[in-house]
Amino acid sequence: TMIGMSSTEIWMCYGCCCGVAAVDAKWKPRRESIDHIRSSLESSLAIGGMRGIPIRKTGCLGPCEKGNMAVVVKQGIDATVFRGINTRKLGGVLAEYAMEVERKGENAEVPQELNNQVYGSIAADEVPQPPSPEPYKDRH
Repeated sequence: TMIGMSSTEIWMCYGCCCGVAAVDAKWKPRRESIDHIRSSLESSLAIGGMRGIPIRKTGCLGPCEKGNMAVVVKQGIDATVFRGINTRKLGGVLAEYAMEVERKGENAEVPQELNNQVYGSIAADEVPQPPSPEPYKDRH
């Protein structure tokens, strides 16, 4: 099992809009609590023996209307950007993907359950530092 540091990270947007309980026109919640989604990620990583994969709280990853946004980053390979990570189930699948990235690097495949959530990628040599969540601390 990998308890130590990992070269893979999961970035979760805690910016202006992601993580805020959004509702649709009929006042039904569109998103589960971001803390519940994060707990699902943490549980899945622990079950998979990869507690060492950090989940980093970030500032706005944009675009807000596509939230909740998340990015799986591993040094040396393209990062994958996900949109609509709005349920605990999707959070768990995202954790499974991050564990695959940790094990297989660029040979990891996005699980079918996340295909609709793939928003794009960032070239390995262009991955920026994650934006700070500090400006948004009062929202979460």
